[in-house]
Amino acid sequence: MQRSSETTELLLPSNRWIFDASGNLVGVLNPRANGRDLRVAVDLGVLTWAALPSASSVPSGARVRVSDVGVAPGMAMVSNGTYWIPDGVQILAKSTQTSTAPANDTNENALATVTIPASLLALNNTLEILCGWTFTGSGNAKTLRVRFGGISGTQYLAVTSTFGGTGTNYATWSYVSNVNAANSQKGWWANTGFTVGTNSAPVTSAVDTTAATTLVITGQKATGSETLSLEQYFVRLTPGA
Repeated sequence: MQRSSETTELLLPSNRWIFDASGNLVGVLNPRANGRDLRVAVDLGVLTWAALPSASSVPSGARVRVSDVGVAPGMAMVSNGTYWIPDGVQILAKSTQTSTAPANDTNENALATVTIPASLLALNNTLEILCGWTFTGSGNAKTLRVRFGGISGTQYLAVTSTFGGTGTNYATWSYVSNVNAANSQKGWWANTGFTVGTNSAPVTSAVDTTAATTLVITGQKATGSETLSLEQYFVRLTPGA
C-alpha cells in the first residue's frame, strides 16, 4: 500500500489487470486482500473528449479530467459502467463579459452559445442555466430566452419584461434534463425572485444528445433603440440519479 497526502493507491501486479483487445483496462482479476473485497479506482489522467474511451470499456468508477470541456482545468468525469457522468456538479461554461444586443435591431440575437459535446448530457443528467440581464426600463417588451438545440431550438426560458423605470436588472434560472433517454428532455424556468414561469407544464423536447448540440442564450427587443444585455451566465452540469 502506498500513501501520499492526497491519495491512497492499491498496487497490483500487472498479471492481475484485465485488458480488452484494444488495450483498454476493463477490470482486475480477483481483487482481494486479507479476505476482504477491494474497490479499485482507475484514474485515466487528462484526456480530450474525442480521446475518451467508452465508459463501458473501463471499470465503473474510473475517473478522468476532460481538458477541452468545461472551464479550466477541464471537467471531472466518472464512468458508471455505461456512461460518463460528471464527478459532482461541474461548470460547463461561464462568463462575466457583457454581451449586448445590436443597436436598432428588433431580431432575436444570440448573446452566448454553449457547445454540448455528443453524449455529454447522459441519461437523467441536468443542465442548469443562470443568467444576469440588464435592459432599458420601459413598457416596451424585452424577451429573454434560453434555447436548447440551436438558435431555433426549444425554449427553456422565454420571459418577456415590460417593466418601467430608469433601468432594470433581471436574473433568470432554467434547467433542462435528459429523462431516461438520450432524446427526451424536460425542464422549467424561473425569473428574479424565483417566480415560476407562466407555463403550467414542464417544457419538453426530443433533441438527440448522442450528437453534439448547442445551448443558445438570446435577447430580443421590441424597440430597436433600447438596450438589452446579458451581463453574465453560468451553465452547470449536474449528475442524475
